[in-house]
Amino acid sequence: MKHLTSIFAAVAFVALVNDAAIAQVTATQTVNLSVSAVQLIAVSNSSVTLSIDGSAAVAGTNGVGSASDNSTTYSITHNGAASLRITAAIDAAMPAGTTLDLALANVGGNGSSAGTVILSSTAQDVVTGIAAGVVSGEAISYTFSADATAGQFSGSRTVTLTLTN
Repeated sequence: MKHLTSIFAAVAFVALVNDAAIAQVTATQTVNLSVSAVQLIAVSNSSVTLSIDGSAAVAGTNGVGSASDNSTTYSITHNGAASLRITAAIDAAMPAGTTLDLALANVGGNGSSAGTVILSSTAQDVVTGIAAGVVSGEAISYTFSADATAGQFSGSRTVTLTLTN
């Protein structure tokens, strides 16, 4: 029995020493995290065609007609704390007797549209008060109008939409 007790004590001692030998060792690490500012705007189509054929013109009046298009959309991704706005401008002035109008829909109820704006080469607000978030598929409407003083015209204008604060 004394021998059995000695064996039991030896096994307990070996187990105790073994546990001490495989004691846990830990290490810590600091992980630094950041998210950069994201401000993106995109349009669904890079080209729109507006043609006035005179079919709506009325003899004895100045207007020769207009053409409209609302087939394109814009989308935004923005993660900043400050609200943003969209400005619009064209790359060159319109010929005398013509106008190019633009209307952007409200940003998912999260912004205020300026309504219809006559575009010029000077950037102007078209939507303001855009809070952080993702908005997709908001309508863009263009109207091209001409009067009799415009004569004939064929050309293009590049419209630049800028998401800014």
